[in-house]
Amino acid sequence: MPLKMQPEEQHRIKADRNQFFADSLDKSDETRESWAVTAAFYSALHYVEQFFVKYGSPCANHEQRNEQFKGDVRINKAYTNYHFLSDLSDDARYKCKSLPKQAFEKLAKPQLDAVKKQIDHALELAGGGATPPTSPRRIDKLLPAEPPRPMPGKPR
Repeated sequence: MPLKMQPEEQHRIKADRNQFFADSLDKSDETRESWAVTAAFYSALHYVEQFFVKYGSPCANHEQRNEQFKGDVRINKAYTNYHFLSDLSDDARYKCKSLPKQAFEKLAKPQLDAVKKQIDHALELAGGGATPPTSPRRIDKLLPAEPPRPMPGKPR
C-alpha cells in the first residue's frame, strides 16, 4: 500500500516537479521557453499553496491566493516576485509577442528562487521545516510517480 502523503507534501512535490520540468526544457526554442516560464509560475504557486495548506487556508483560485498571500506577513515579502511570475506567465501564454531573450534564466528563475526561499524560510520559522534542496538531476528519481490519468476527451 502506498504511503499517504499530507496535502502540503503533495504541493511540494508538484512544485519541485514543475521546477524540474522548467529547468529541463531547451530554452533556445521560443515555445519551450514560454512553457518553462509558465512551469516556473506554477511551481511558485504550489510552493505558496504548500505553505497555506499547512499554516493558512487552501486557496480555491488565483484571486483568493493573491489576497491571502498579500495579507500574510510571514510570506508577503515574496508577493512581488510571485506577481511578476504570474504576469510573465500570462504574457507567455496569452500574448502574441515574444518574451524577452532568456526570459526564463534572467527573469522567471530568479523570481521563482525568491518565492521558494521565502516560503522555505517561513516554513522553518513556523517549525514545519522545508524540504531539503535536491539536485535537479536526481529529483525525478526521488519523487513518487504521479498517478496515471485518463486521456483528455476519452471516457473513464
